[in-house]
Amino acid sequence: MWLLEHVWWIVALCVIGFFAFVSLRYRIPLAQLVLQENELQVKAMSEITELGLSALTDRPFLENKFPYRIGFCAYKLNLGEIILESSCKGRLKLWLIDEFDQSAKGSVKAGKRYWVDGFKIAETTWKVDGSTKVILSIDNTLLFAETNVNILAFLLGKRAPSVVIKGIFGGPPKEPEEKHVANPVV
Repeated sequence: MWLLEHVWWIVALCVIGFFAFVSLRYRIPLAQLVLQENELQVKAMSEITELGLSALTDRPFLENKFPYRIGFCAYKLNLGEIILESSCKGRLKLWLIDEFDQSAKGSVKAGKRYWVDGFKIAETTWKVDGSTKVILSIDNTLLFAETNVNILAFLLGKRAPSVVIKGIFGGPPKEPEEKHVANPVV
């Protein structure tokens, strides 16, 4: 009898729990990595004209008509999370812009979870939205971001990492200075 009286509360709690923990997962190319004069250069996918879309058609993320899959990412307000796969070891130099107003990290480890506001590779800075989990990987010369966006955050407009202007996080020490070079991922 008690259960029948409170069934709507139970259903509401289940729906809220679903939205609080389930996410949409998708994989997109972020940039092309180019080695020029022993320095890693980044070309954002919007800038790549010589590569063209035809070179990417063999990628499974473009073949899917509905590229989203169900994943798990708890709703964490403004906290963004990033993990680097082992394919980044020794090949990628990046700065992590800390979520909690600490100095940028230039030495990062693959497989470790970091709470970030964004990241910087070469001269390009990306913003990581809150309630998202980003897994960075490298496939040949393409940098990919597999992004889990909590469903509530997705409805609020949160998406995969996006390129932002320099200084948007408040400049040094939170953002790395131009003259400093990050260490390769270990």
